Amino acid sequence: MASTEQYRHLAWFLGPKAENAEVMENLLIQVLRDYFHWRKNYFPGDPILVTRSLQREFSADHDRLRERLDELMAALRRNFPFYSPRYMGHMLSDTSMASTLGFAAGLMFNPNNVTPEAAPVTTELEIEAANAVLAMLGYQPPPEPPPLGQDPRRYYERAGRKEYGWAHITSGGTIANIEALWIARQVRYFPLSVQEAARRHELDIVVQLADGARMDIRNADPFRLLLIKPREAIFLLPRYLEAVRRRKPTICEDPSWKAAWQLLNETPHSLAAGAGAYFHAYPPVILVPGSRHYSIAKAADVIGVGQANLVSVKTDAGFRMDVEDLRRKLVDVIARRRVPLCVVATVGTTQEGAVDPVHRIVRLRAELEAAQGASFWLHVDAAWGGFIRTLFSIESQDRAVAVALKIGRQLDVPYRGELLEWHDRFTERVEQIMVAALDRGSAKADRSEASAAEFCQNRRRELLRMRERLRAGDYAGYLSLLERFPHRFEHRATEPRIANFHLAPQDLAQWVREFVRQQVEFRVNGVGRRLQVNWPAPEVGNAFVALPEADSITVDPHKMGYVPYPCGCVAFRNDRVRLFVLQRAPYITSSVQDPLLHAPPRHRQLDDAQGRVVIDSFSPFILEGSKPGASAAALWLSVKTTPLTARGHGLIVKQSLLAARELYEWLNRWDALTGHTRRTCFITLTPHQPDTNIVCFVVKKRDSDSLSEMNRLTELVYEDFTILSELGEREYSYSQPFFLSHTRMQAPDYPLEAMAAFLERCRLGPGAAEEYARNGLTVLRACVMNPYLHASREAPGGDYARSLVEELDRSAERHAAEV
Repeated sequence: MASTEQYRHLAWFLGPKAENAEVMENLLIQVLRDYFHWRKNYFPGDPILVTRSLQREFSADHDRLRERLDELMAALRRNFPFYSPRYMGHMLSDTSMASTLGFAAGLMFNPNNVTPEAAPVTTELEIEAANAVLAMLGYQPPPEPPPLGQDPRRYYERAGRKEYGWAHITSGGTIANIEALWIARQVRYFPLSVQEAARRHELDIVVQLADGARMDIRNADPFRLLLIKPREAIFLLPRYLEAVRRRKPTICEDPSWKAAWQLLNETPHSLAAGAGAYFHAYPPVILVPGSRHYSIAKAADVIGVGQANLVSVKTDAGFRMDVEDLRRKLVDVIARRRVPLCVVATVGTTQEGAVDPVHRIVRLRAELEAAQGASFWLHVDAAWGGFIRTLFSIESQDRAVAVALKIGRQLDVPYRGELLEWHDRFTERVEQIMVAALDRGSAKADRSEASAAEFCQNRRRELLRMRERLRAGDYAGYLSLLERFPHRFEHRATEPRIANFHLAPQDLAQWVREFVRQQVEFRVNGVGRRLQVNWPAPEVGNAFVALPEADSITVDPHKMGYVPYPCGCVAFRNDRVRLFVLQRAPYITSSVQDPLLHAPPRHRQLDDAQGRVVIDSFSPFILEGSKPGASAAALWLSVKTTPLTARGHGLIVKQSLLAARELYEWLNRWDALTGHTRRTCFITLTPHQPDTNIVCFVVKKRDSDSLSEMNRLTELVYEDFTILSELGEREYSYSQPFFLSHTRMQAPDYPLEAMAAFLERCRLGPGAAEEYARNGLTVLRACVMNPYLHASREAPGGDYARSLVEELDRSAERHAAEV
């Protein structure tokens, strides 16, 4: 086995053979015993209800429970072995011990996270865990409550001048997507009601259009109001309330400001009156790639937009959104005076694992804002790929390494794996630059330094101070000094010029590429070949770096977070969006806030002499009602045990990405690696390694140019790698060596144009286009998320990626005669 650090993530799981069973069992017993003691200690003087003698009379009932439990456990053994590295079917894998234990502990107490009254502990755990997800995604988490003695009003007034995020747990990605688009609808059409209320009640409100122009909202073109930046629409709410307060001060006497809301509800295009009126006047569209998840169509129906108003954007050969086609469609939508309600990008498509170019979509939005005065809400469906963002959440030591890599490229001081050794060589390089500048007479002293020699001596002292920080393990301090170092060379004509050392997005992506890099040996029949596998490609890395620019993001902890179902999550860039969907329930207590002074869900009460920290109920702000506190406990214990950083949860993600690349190379190079030419071959769906960790491919007879025959052979092979329980098969999985899934790609979601490059690589005949239009394309799909797969290759007989391809090869050769 390789280094302990590389496979440290194996400590966090039960293991494919339950190797960590003793740890798990002891901790489960601890959970149960603690819970039993908790029950016994509540009013210990209360009478014993179920006495020993009564328990003996219940023996038949308890026997029946044991028998039914035995039946249940026997039935559950027919489950597929999702935990095994041999399972690469659907988006299922093992769950971490921490999340399973957290779920079990929460389940015993059975809290309902609808409100702190029904879940006094797990609502707070959900906020804490969700804030960790916000930070992982690159959003600003909400501020912590101010220290006692500090004025909370002034504290939250300062905090409210900037955006901070909000996230919460959902039952899954579908609900998260629906909620994100629901809030997008509320925010996008809100300015119409404000304009009408301002006109009716003579309210003075200035609005900033998407191109930067500022004007009285009463004079704005209503259609242009629907194109303002999402942030501007969100902050229009407090400006509206302030305008009402100035114009109608008596409204302030109502602590809930119901009258201010009533003014909006009386307008012709009130959100409270339903979507019909404003959708009729200003019809919306949602722009999505053909590779979108089907929940987006559900969301369109639920929020009243309708599936017919989904505008499908083309995808490229890698099944990523074509941003130029998006541009054309946005321009056309705006020209026809339709509202681009939302653009939905996907980070980790369900079928291919593709990553849409979020960075290019963000750039396009800025261009449209400047050129056409039109913006849009950007939602990213990262249900699958969201937790891959942990690789970009790096701590001080790794940030220092990332900066060292950047400097190394600028000044020819390559980083070789040890930071202190690199710093010494960096110091030597700076000395060379300064000496050369002194020789040329170009290193001149500024007003604070008497001579060029003093200038150089001061830089040497700074470098020495940086080295001392490094030796002391103060990486944050070292990084701070290192990033500021180039500023000491301002106005100095040094060659090469000391450039900016701050960590830019592309530098972060480069660090991740170095981190997720490994030499892998591909060995067949005693012959080995070493290949380097790494992640991400530049376009993919840039997309992940740009995630914080989205207005909302869906991410599923119950997928790549390795948390038990159900545990989805939706995150918003701006916490104030909660107010656009606020509903009150008389039986649910929530803190009363000043509408003009926004505070996060967990905050110090504004006018409480005791300075208590209060928690807003979830239910007034979310789509769902009752929700299991067990999911919050699971996610909380998971993120506390395995931080959402590159060297925490990112180690699991890294192993998954490397395993997917290894499988891709086995499939792509099978003939070359084995040295044999067979009747059949594998063709991967994309000409490049997968964007994430889903590998799609087909099986084809070499001498056939028929798409129908290729589909048929692929389907026959698939049947050898699954148990068709959906078709009534009820066999146990013990004799099934590997599991894969399959999918069908067809128009209109995948038009022929999007598939042309792949079909050409398959060398099909002239009838392929017609066959595709009629039957689509069947592909095999491997979801390579298992935490053990890549590590297992170090154990004898554990090279499952190679073994899978060997099984596929045998299956394909066996079925070739049937096609």
